[in-house]
Amino acid sequence: MSAFAALLESTGLMPPLDAAAAQAVAEALGAAAGLDVYPRSVTAADGVVYALGRSGLSKRLIVACAAEGCSGCCGSLSPECRTVTVDGAAVQVSVLATDHEAAEMLRHTLPFLVPRVVGVTRSVGMGDRLGIGTPGHVRAVRGSGVVPIFAQQSIREMGRTGRTPENVMDDALWGVLQEGWRDGFGADADHLKTEEDVAACVEAGFVMFTVDPGDHVNDSADALTLDLLEAEFEALPWPAL
Repeated sequence: MSAFAALLESTGLMPPLDAAAAQAVAEALGAAAGLDVYPRSVTAADGVVYALGRSGLSKRLIVACAAEGCSGCCGSLSPECRTVTVDGAAVQVSVLATDHEAAEMLRHTLPFLVPRVVGVTRSVGMGDRLGIGTPGHVRAVRGSGVVPIFAQQSIREMGRTGRTPENVMDDALWGVLQEGWRDGFGADADHLKTEEDVAACVEAGFVMFTVDPGDHVNDSADALTLDLLEAEFEALPWPAL
């Protein structure tokens, strides 16, 4: 049985293919979809094969399943599926935009694409400011034993780069899929100053929240007398806090 045929018969999440098998499947899928497929991205769960490919600077998600018995593995995201022959098998193939809807579908299907709470485990914040750095960050951290925080961005940085919490999370997901990273990663919503910012990051799926109280810091506190310092302390809005 070929590697691709085994993926089509998978139950649950299949382990990563070895390099040679992944390359062979990537080439077969790429020929069917008209894309250059990243070999490490080839993933299968419950008989559905997922891979990330590109044409020029444009990346697309490939979803494939056995043509016989296919009940629409992409749901409503792909109104058109093509029946093609891949590695000798009749396969239904869809090519999807790498947008938020496709990212949400993958989060519900491939658990390694969902960030987790890192806790006190040794970790490193990667801080991908432009949304294109995660593949390189994966390669840098692979084999180090350190848990990466691939989605790490402050609200201020998001505003300056024209991104949203949703964008940051989705960009990290596509980078993780491209490089086939399955060892877990965190997501830090950094420098949060308002309840609205917190809510937006919770909605996007962040699992770590760094609060920035800078707007409420008394910069002259270190020069106050003890009496004035105690008065300032008592005047804080304790009921609200």
